[in-house]
Amino acid sequence: MYLRLLYESFNFAWQALKSNVLRTILSLLGVTVGIFAIIAAYTVADAMTRSINDSLSFLGEKVIYVQKWPWVFDANFPWWKYFNRPSPKYAEYKYLEKNLVNQAGTSIFDSKGGLTLKSKNNSIEDIAALGVSYAYNVVTEIPIENGRYFVPQETESGKHVALIGYEIANTLFPNSNPIGQTFKIRGIPFVVIATLKKQGSGLIGGPDFDKATFIPYDAFSRMFQSRYSDPTIAVKGLPDDEGLLELEAEMRGIMRGKRGLKPSEDDSFSLNRPEMAASVVASIS
Repeated sequence: MYLRLLYESFNFAWQALKSNVLRTILSLLGVTVGIFAIIAAYTVADAMTRSINDSLSFLGEKVIYVQKWPWVFDANFPWWKYFNRPSPKYAEYKYLEKNLVNQAGTSIFDSKGGLTLKSKNNSIEDIAALGVSYAYNVVTEIPIENGRYFVPQETESGKHVALIGYEIANTLFPNSNPIGQTFKIRGIPFVVIATLKKQGSGLIGGPDFDKATFIPYDAFSRMFQSRYSDPTIAVKGLPDDEGLLELEAEMRGIMRGKRGLKPSEDDSFSLNRPEMAASVVASIS
């Protein structure tokens, strides 16, 4: 009896399939397309996440930035409150560098865009110069292709040496090795000590290292520093400082003490972290 019922059930199903071939094919096709659509959506989302992370990699990992403005704010952001804050100072950078315990390295950097670089008959426009202190390559990776990074004596004395991006190297020195050659920024000569790997543009922009030159911070400040300068202090945390809780607490205490803030006063600085930017971008995308 059971075998007969089973046989009749399969027979009924087979007859239904034969009599509705088109419907069956369309149903299977719909299910298949749906499955592939879900897989494709997850693949695209995963690719976008990786691209976002790659675009933000220039910010470094386990790094806290001391800046005037916060990276994350809402519609009720009291911009006037932050506008009156002082910008980070070189003396504060040196103070943090000397007194921080939970650090792997501390750096200060600033940038100036819209520059024209020249070498003999060649020139390139819309270049960004980044002035960095020695530990900048500890805070974030510098993608050097040929040559070397600064030595401490060069950054401490503000020597006129530079690392140049891919497009700068190809434009100013198209048929020769750029290492050891000279170019000028606003008429001031700099010697090339390294060229950077080609970076291209990321999903969300970020600095274009292909059209950037790195020079010692002291040399940069002599050329570009003004009352409107707004440098950034960056501190790399220790590997075992989970969540950088110890470093953040230490930085906050030292900065508040250096600026003479009373316990009842708010911070006059922002402690920004790359994961803040990543979470905001991820929520938008």
